[in-house]
Amino acid sequence: NYKNIIWILGGLKKDGDRFFLNRIKKNIIKAFIIGKDRSFFKKQLKGKIDYKETLNLKNTVKHIYQELKFISLQKKKERIFVIFSPASASYDQFNNFEERGNYFKSLSIKKLKRIILLECLQNLKLLKITNKKIAKRLKCQIFKRKFTDYSDQRNYIIKKLNEYKIQTRNFFHPMH
Repeated sequence: NYKNIIWILGGLKKDGDRFFLNRIKKNIIKAFIIGKDRSFFKKQLKGKIDYKETLNLKNTVKHIYQELKFISLQKKKERIFVIFSPASASYDQFNNFEERGNYFKSLSIKKLKRIILLECLQNLKLLKITNKKIAKRLKCQIFKRKFTDYSDQRNYIIKKLNEYKIQTRNFFHPMH
């Protein structure tokens, strides 16, 4: 029973598709509709759930992260869940559902890395790293690395900064 859901749906509708949203609509903050049969999904959601047409997954991920800035201000300490549950076939844009899922996962990871990198760069500016060569090398190392979570990312950056003899006290702010 998730609450505060951002729902990604759409693609090619299947014969006989029907939606029963009464039990879950109160938990959905916003829906993003992708794919060829957007008009079908709009009819299903109209007047029940706030939605936005974004055509494809790349646009959707971009819009979701923009929306999250505003939603997180309203929801403060509540968790927000992005659920990719298309309720349709993927063949309008992908070869199969696995390709669609893997593409969504890669887009999400890239976007999250960018957010982490931007936060890191802001912190590097606060540290006043004047050696542009070191700053550039740090950016590349951070962006290429695969992090398991925020603390893994934080520990890696602190380790790298220590290698360059850069003071790291009060470097990170807690992530919201």
